[in-house]
Amino acid sequence: MGTAHISAYGTTTSETLLGNSGNNVLNGRGGHDLLNGGAGNDTLKVTHTFDPAVYGDQSVTLVGGAGTDIFAIGACGKLVGANNTALVSDFQHGVDKILFASGSTPTTLLTLSTPAGATLDDMLNLATSQMSTITTVSQFVFAGDTYLVMDRTTSNGFAGTDTAIKVAGTPLITWSDLAFGLVGV
Repeated sequence: MGTAHISAYGTTTSETLLGNSGNNVLNGRGGHDLLNGGAGNDTLKVTHTFDPAVYGDQSVTLVGGAGTDIFAIGACGKLVGANNTALVSDFQHGVDKILFASGSTPTTLLTLSTPAGATLDDMLNLATSQMSTITTVSQFVFAGDTYLVMDRTTSNGFAGTDTAIKVAGTPLITWSDLAFGLVGV
């Protein structure tokens, strides 16, 4: 696959975008996408999301591979559910960054406990009901995976403009693993 740096963009259909040992930029834009950065210091983006009511189910799996990777994810509240997910499959604490593509910077990372019998919808609503005046990021474990949720509105409850990211397993995630800023397409 070579060592040249790759910049690749998906469409609204389903694609597999594969990087190499270079420092790649891969951007999924809808459909059921797999973005695999390979061995370099890669940036994997999910900055375009489309309404599942119009485009059908969508999911994106981000695999950073070896190296220091950035997982840049914009508002993808509509990508949460059994068939609509944004999944970071191989996050490494202290090595990789999860970048919330946002014009605002939260000041708080809340860790929530998952009550017995809670559903994913219950936890998403709980995560976005913690603060009503500031943007926050909450994390919780559900069904063996970690979820990071950025509340982007002042209303209580999970909305399509909020961001939810599923991180495979239960890796340690601290404030230093997160970044915030606008990300170009």
